[in-house]
Amino acid sequence: MAEADAPAFYVEPTFGQRFLAALVDGALFAVIGFVLTSGTDQRSHRLAGAALAGLYTVAGTTLFGRTIGKLLFRIQVVDAATGALPNPGQALLRWVVLDLGTLLALALTPAGRIAPVVSLAVLLPILTDRLHRGLHDRAAATIVTVA
Repeated sequence: MAEADAPAFYVEPTFGQRFLAALVDGALFAVIGFVLTSGTDQRSHRLAGAALAGLYTVAGTTLFGRTIGKLLFRIQVVDAATGALPNPGQALLRWVVLDLGTLLALALTPAGRIAPVVSLAVLLPILTDRLHRGLHDRAAATIVTVA
């Protein structure tokens, strides 16, 4: 798919839909992660939170094309070429690239300082790309569309 060519099934989501969906999911990760890991050390808390976020995001994206946040704001992730639900490999790659900064910070403590920069680099293309694809969508050959 050429970057300028929008697939026939694509309906552009608003920035608000994507932002608020991410906010809902982030709040959900924080609450669940905190409850399930209370009493553990900070590193264990972060590792458990990342594992839960990964499982939630990859499973939701593979099975339904969306997480609870995306469901609430009527958007979903689909294969950019076919419009079908992403396969597990696409969903996993999309999550790994999206959370690369966090994963680097967990693996390499000094990398924690650059985590926000990595996240910004992954997400910034959403604002400038005609189809609003971040680096995570490009890497996984997915696109976010109105459901």
